[in-house]
Amino acid sequence: VPIFILKKNVVLITLRPMDFSFVLEESLSKIFVLVEKHRLKVSLIQSSAVSISICVDNSRYLHDAIDELSNEFSVSYNENLELLTIRGRTNKAIEQTTQKRDILLKQLTRRNARFLMKEK
Repeated sequence: VPIFILKKNVVLITLRPMDFSFVLEESLSKIFVLVEKHRLKVSLIQSSAVSISICVDNSRYLHDAIDELSNEFSVSYNENLELLTIRGRTNKAIEQTTQKRDILLKQLTRRNARFLMKEK
């Protein structure tokens, strides 16, 4: 039986190196030092060779963090999103809960699914 966890008012922040290089360990370290400094609570992380995306709670520290991250990275972000986690995922559960939503990011594991989304 699937279990649904919905977290509202979250923000997706995507960071890319300004010089179009790869995201290396040094970049990750800088990002998480700034995330900690600005007291952002991270709910989801997805990385690739050229970018890292994090889902954080919207907070009063958010825009200060984005400003500081912008000094080191190319930053884009989307506010007012929902993070849906389905534990014990099924195709039917995914279909029913993601209809009429734009999916900005998804993660699927053997048992769980996570969707960062907004209403269409």
